[in-house]
Amino acid sequence: MQKRKFVKNAFWLTATSLILRFVGVYFRIWLSNKIGAEGMGLYQLEMSVFMLFAVFAASGLTTAVTRQVTDYLSLNNKAGAKKSLKVSFYLTAILAFASSLSLFLFAKPIAVFAIKDVRAYKALKIAALALPFMGTASIFKGYFLARRNAKSPSLAIILEQTVRIAAVFFMFYKYKINSLANATAAVLLADALSEGSSMIFLSVEFIKDYKKIGDLKPFKNYKNSKALKRLCAPKTSVVLKNNLSISVPITLGKYLSTGLRTLENLLVPRSLSKYTFSYKNSLTQFGMIKGMALPILFFPSSLLGSVTTLLIPELSEAKVKNNSGAIKKAVDKSVKITLYFGFIAAVIFYFAAEKIGVVIYKNASVGFLIKALSPLVPVMYLDSLCDGLLKGLDKQKAVFFHSFFDSVLRITLILAVVPFFGMTGFLIIMFLSNIFTCFLNARKLFLTAKEKPDLKNTVILPLVFALFSGSISFALCEIFKINSNMLYLIIFSLIAVVIFVFCILAQNAFKISKIKGFLS
Repeated sequence: MQKRKFVKNAFWLTATSLILRFVGVYFRIWLSNKIGAEGMGLYQLEMSVFMLFAVFAASGLTTAVTRQVTDYLSLNNKAGAKKSLKVSFYLTAILAFASSLSLFLFAKPIAVFAIKDVRAYKALKIAALALPFMGTASIFKGYFLARRNAKSPSLAIILEQTVRIAAVFFMFYKYKINSLANATAAVLLADALSEGSSMIFLSVEFIKDYKKIGDLKPFKNYKNSKALKRLCAPKTSVVLKNNLSISVPITLGKYLSTGLRTLENLLVPRSLSKYTFSYKNSLTQFGMIKGMALPILFFPSSLLGSVTTLLIPELSEAKVKNNSGAIKKAVDKSVKITLYFGFIAAVIFYFAAEKIGVVIYKNASVGFLIKALSPLVPVMYLDSLCDGLLKGLDKQKAVFFHSFFDSVLRITLILAVVPFFGMTGFLIIMFLSNIFTCFLNARKLFLTAKEKPDLKNTVILPLVFALFSGSISFALCEIFKINSNMLYLIIFSLIAVVIFVFCILAQNAFKISKIKGFLS
């Protein structure tokens, strides 16, 4: 039953993520055509500042609620779960209101002195309206993950994206928007409307789902365990302490990393302008890499993100019950799936980068950036996985320190390298930073799970197979001289994936008899 629910939830999250990524890519293409690369750069800077305040509003409480509600309900303690939710709502109300008010009041100084573009003022002021909705929704999302209910948050995300895009389309076509300031303000107003609709939907779903939790018989076998006793007979002060012990490190980590990342995003255009001698050109380059190339590179990860999200409550429950075997199994399989997927995605991006840039954005320069960053794809995917799994294993403090050191490294290198080497220097920094953080997180994950990585079957052979598959597919497509860029991309990707899967099966990394067990 548990496996069936996991697969069902994985289906919902994966399907939702795929739909939203497709729609999101289309929306970014449409938006980039409307406001250009410079507009995308300004929008990315506004979103960087907005996310800094959003982290404070949500406060890492999604993971805290997921883990606490999972722990309490696994011990049949509905009262503990209710207290956890109540404490979390109070915390969110205070923090989200403070965050929203701060952004609203200081929007103009931030635009003038931080972003150094007064055009961002209106958008930031409007963005403040979304923060209370985001904070409240984060509690509901954490609850639904603990309940292994992926359907409700998935539908909420679809509703959110639908409202966002519909609102942007309506404003652009209904009103004559002839400036970047008004254009980005319209997009962030749509964000506020979409967050509000999502929060309302989740609140209704929460009320319906919470009623389904019947009267549970409290778990009494805790006499020899102080930890279980605290979980089975919690006081409000204990619940608050547990909540803060989870959410504070995550929040500090996110806030510090987001703050440093925001500072990094603000520094990149300025540092590039010292190399290009033009702030407009540097903002355009920044928009191409952050607003156009990276979303494409992360697009395939939608197939993996659902697994990471669903494993957090599973790992939390396994940790509470001291089930080390389940932890090792989950870590080993998720790492293998992530790297296999990352290697073949990286190869496809590398060989087809130019055509992807032309087909999607009608911009060969974006294709060049996709190709340059493609070797980082498996590294970024693995790092994202390790980040999520470590939080499920109560190692959020380690994630916090790794993120802190990474951000300090990036900012230092941006100030020292980018003014002299421009975009090339920034790309090198991205490689060094991502590899550094991925190594630290992966090392910590395997040490925590007490699992030794199988480098031969997890890294070396899949990488060789991916390069072989991409090379063969590229040669075949070149021989048959496919003229249509879109058709080229489809055929190239299909051939590369089929050859890669065949190589993996032939090498017996996945025995046919074990595929069913592996997937379950």
